[in-house]
Amino acid sequence: MPTRIFVVAAGTICLLMVWWIVGPVDPSASAAINRPNATGPVVETSQCNGPDLSLVQIDSGIEMGGIAWWDYAFKNQGSSACTLNGFPRVQLLNARGQVVHSKMVQNEDATPASVTIEPKQQAQFRLRYNNGSRGRKGTHCLASVSRLRIQAPGTTRWFRRNDKIDLCDLVRVSEIYLPPAQ
Repeated sequence: MPTRIFVVAAGTICLLMVWWIVGPVDPSASAAINRPNATGPVVETSQCNGPDLSLVQIDSGIEMGGIAWWDYAFKNQGSSACTLNGFPRVQLLNARGQVVHSKMVQNEDATPASVTIEPKQQAQFRLRYNNGSRGRKGTHCLASVSRLRIQAPGTTRWFRRNDKIDLCDLVRVSEIYLPPAQ
């Protein structure tokens, strides 16, 4: 009897350790991953091409502590579904259009999933940065940029945006993800 209690306790501890390391499973997160169709084989789609994509800004905001964010989306303008996998490439540009502060842009700590974008649908990503509004007087940002260049993962086309960022810290780029179902 004591051996059985020990085995059950050890098994419970192992499961709790796995849950602690992996984290709770969010069933809604699986929508952004290519998965086999429930009634058939894996549906293969081709990599998105730059000419078939457009870039739009969806939303923006500021969180407590001066963390600002912008949500962007790549829209599939093509006639068939296509796939993106990874992080978009983002470059900060000065007034002359030259790349500046390249080490200030970093990807979020996440493992990107392959995302399939149906025709006329979109996949999003988020830029996050500290805009310096932490409420401390005398806080100065490193620089300001007023233009961005953004490239979808696996493509060669660059999109230009006239969006201002005050560089008070790193600019963080999220992985590509599907928007929540409406």
